Amino acid sequence: MDKRLCTTQADRPRNLNKPQAQCFQDFIVCLGEFKTPSTSLDNEATIAQVCQYLANVLKVQNRRKIYGFVTNLTHMTFYCAEKKPYSTSYHYYKSQHLEMFNCLSKTSSSVGTKRKLNKEAWEIFTKFLTMNPDFYQYTTLNINPLDDLRGDRYSISRKLGTGVTSMVYSLVKKQDNYLIDDVENCVIKISKRTTCSESLINELKIIEQLKQSNNQNKFDFFFENVIDSSPAGNFLVFQNELLSIESLTLIQSKQLIDVIQYLYDCRIIHRDLCPPNLMLDKNSQHLKLIDFGYARTYEMNEITKEVPIEGTTIYAGEKFLLFYSRLSLNSLFDPYYAYERTFDLKCALNVIMVMSNCEIRVKMDSINALPEVKQKVLSSLELWKNLEVNNENYSKLLNSINNLTGTTDFDVIKDEVDKLFKH
Repeated sequence: MDKRLCTTQADRPRNLNKPQAQCFQDFIVCLGEFKTPSTSLDNEATIAQVCQYLANVLKVQNRRKIYGFVTNLTHMTFYCAEKKPYSTSYHYYKSQHLEMFNCLSKTSSSVGTKRKLNKEAWEIFTKFLTMNPDFYQYTTLNINPLDDLRGDRYSISRKLGTGVTSMVYSLVKKQDNYLIDDVENCVIKISKRTTCSESLINELKIIEQLKQSNNQNKFDFFFENVIDSSPAGNFLVFQNELLSIESLTLIQSKQLIDVIQYLYDCRIIHRDLCPPNLMLDKNSQHLKLIDFGYARTYEMNEITKEVPIEGTTIYAGEKFLLFYSRLSLNSLFDPYYAYERTFDLKCALNVIMVMSNCEIRVKMDSINALPEVKQKVLSSLELWKNLEVNNENYSKLLNSINNLTGTTDFDVIKDEVDKLFKH
């Protein structure tokens, strides 16, 4: 697949719309603007438009420099936009106009004039398009523009989402790919930077552990299989494209409890259970849990797992939220928490409440909009405490989770989830 993308834009309004902004976000390393032959390259609107495109790429991709060109099919001009570190100002540089064609003498049998390519100009243009990747300072994703992903048998069709450590894209099989074993569509998850690669390596390890369970059917229902990966943790390729969901039905809520039970039986804790990580498989119509970058495995006799705090906070149980609210966030060391094995189950209950109750969802949306993590934690702690006092069924479910002794207790919890939807 070609990550070294030269995007060409026709004449458009100067203000970027949302699809253009999304296009600029990830892959552009140079940007071209084609004008009609009658358009002057010295036109102020033309120059302003190209400079705006370049500035937007700098902004959304956090680059220091970006290069572009504009052509009216008779001449071409190269541009560079530069943003100094810790500055809000931009510097723009423009080359001289380069002729694209050399004109020869008129022919006796034709009205037009013979033209040939201007070798010097086209050599510069070709070098510009094929420049060493380091020249373009591409740092948005932790891949090299020359990386051979999936043997160049797929193309990126659209962006599906973005997270703290990675971005996710839909892949479509190329028309000249005749390999029968290659699926028509799949999904690639690419780490944002080298420091995020560890998260993808951990996700692959956890998924392999989940697959080792003696129930392959449940794995296929609950999780998404990885069909390709980078040894360095730069990317993972998943088998199917899943659908995002905005709310949970009773059936899906019980499916979520089944998923958590599967993790519990495998001695795995997800630690990042939140609405964006719940997806729907359109083929099986079953709920699936994704994003295992923060997951951890318990040893056989471990009751808690003390590890650095990562993943979800506002959907966690009261014990975690109370602990977090008392932390000094100015510490030089990452805070540790002894995650209990029922941590995911409490998160699942709170997610169900948010995704099945409009009133609670509105409150959670307002919490998510708060600017500081500490504020979010304190507000969500208050939300769940009030819910425990005012909602008898929620309180009973929390009590059942706190008294959970083994995998058989999950059936009781699923029965009690019924009562949440009946009131």
